[in-house]
Amino acid sequence: TFGVDSTVLYNFTNKIKFDKLNIEYDYCFIGRFSDEKGVKILLNAIKRNKDEIFLFVGYGPLLYLINEEAKYNKNIHIKFAQNDNEVKMLLKKSRWLIIPSITFENNPLVILESWSVGTPVLGSNHGGIKELLEIGGTLKYGFKAGETTSLNSSLQQTKNISLSNYKNLSITAQNCYDDFFSDSIYFNNLMKIYNEI
Repeated sequence: TFGVDSTVLYNFTNKIKFDKLNIEYDYCFIGRFSDEKGVKILLNAIKRNKDEIFLFVGYGPLLYLINEEAKYNKNIHIKFAQNDNEVKMLLKKSRWLIIPSITFENNPLVILESWSVGTPVLGSNHGGIKELLEIGGTLKYGFKAGETTSLNSSLQQTKNISLSNYKNLSITAQNCYDDFFSDSIYFNNLMKIYNEI
């Protein structure tokens, strides 16, 4: 780029040890409750998936819409996490993190947080989300951004996955975090860059 060598330095997150927790939620959305994050698409999909429990964690202009849907769909839960530890605890209690973003994301930190607790990720098949899904082994469960039908198909696939396949995806998620996105990996890569200067 511009005739200059460059090095990619990914975001990182700290790993927090948690005991094995019972799964309370099938799918967890964490982020801003807004159009560009795909909240409306996800709410439309939930109407066809009433046997699964969906957790929304965050805040934003579409909170009112999620609250309205939650009045009629008992499978929608809303929580407000105060810090990173609470976010990771909720991710640990979730079977999947879901990212239905219709805008191009670069390197969503929430994916790394999810991997750090062994929760696989289901997301839109574009931009940085797609790249990370490929690394995490869940690209085949990805869906077309902004398309409820595609999202419903992915939800159907993931809820029918075998326990052994799910455990393998969970192990892969943790391995991806440990191998590429931990604080120690970040520090080592940063020091390598400094030492080359």
